Amino acid sequence: MLYLTTRDRFDTYTAFHALKHDTAPNGGLFMPFKMPKIQMADLADLTFGECVASVLNQLFSTRLTGKEIEFSIGRNPIRLKSAHQRTVIAELFRNLDGSYEKMERRLAAKICSSFNAEEKTTSWVSIAVRIAVLFGVVTEMRRQEMGEGLLDIALPSGDFKLPMAAVYGRQMGLPIGNIICACGQDSGVWDLLRYGEMRTSASEAATAELERLICATLGVAQSISYHNACESGSIFAVEKEDLEKLSRGIFCAVVSDDRIGNAISSVYRTSSCILERGSAIGYSGLLDYRAKTGESRTALLLADCHPADQAGLVAGAMNITEAELRNLV
Repeated sequence: MLYLTTRDRFDTYTAFHALKHDTAPNGGLFMPFKMPKIQMADLADLTFGECVASVLNQLFSTRLTGKEIEFSIGRNPIRLKSAHQRTVIAELFRNLDGSYEKMERRLAAKICSSFNAEEKTTSWVSIAVRIAVLFGVVTEMRRQEMGEGLLDIALPSGDFKLPMAAVYGRQMGLPIGNIICACGQDSGVWDLLRYGEMRTSASEAATAELERLICATLGVAQSISYHNACESGSIFAVEKEDLEKLSRGIFCAVVSDDRIGNAISSVYRTSSCILERGSAIGYSGLLDYRAKTGESRTALLLADCHPADQAGLVAGAMNITEAELRNLV
């Protein structure tokens, strides 16, 4: 597998470079030269570990096996739960460590060991792992008959790695309809995807990863223009035609802090499922999307943080004690 960067369309790099460095010498972020295409039917009979191994092997030309993956993160590292209104919650923290972050590091270490490289979770490795996990989740959904055909996917924008994993996964063959990207108040992501302009800021968590989306949809020239705007702290803006390309298949919603507790309480009351902050933000964005579009197809909601890690927020929203919360999860 060869890689280009968000700043150059000609120079190529090996997977080893994408494993070892966050950026290329020109400062650009690594992107596959050509995204592999995956048929969901080819994954139908694979376990979660085998599915993750298969996707990572295509992204890095490694030879990982399902048994290696399962030994590292467990045979059943996720749990799927049905919530009301055709929503499936994927709990990504049900692994040996009880943490998605630690699971990601374990998978990154497996990739690095295949190259005899120093263990390091670069930005591209993090996105690649999330792509593989998404394929594993959707395959498991189909095995459990929890969703056929196109799925919408709801997630918090965060540092924008998870939305980018969904964008790349869709390009590779994941049956994703719309990506509902839920942002906090005063988010540059919202401004860019909704209005076609944003004031760049070093404090914006998603600033760097947005460069991948811009490059993937608008090309290197716009990616460089975006980088220059970030360097100077100026406004980055695109024309209406480019905005349509940039935001195609992505619904951006702004979720205020006071809605998070309401979402946690509502989901627990109606389906006994427990959300944490990130999944509550994603769920609120999903409600906005459905209210605006009328769409009702099955949606996948990702939860990568254990509710007990945010016991104060979650228990308070559910009106129970932290001890009661820990017994429930």
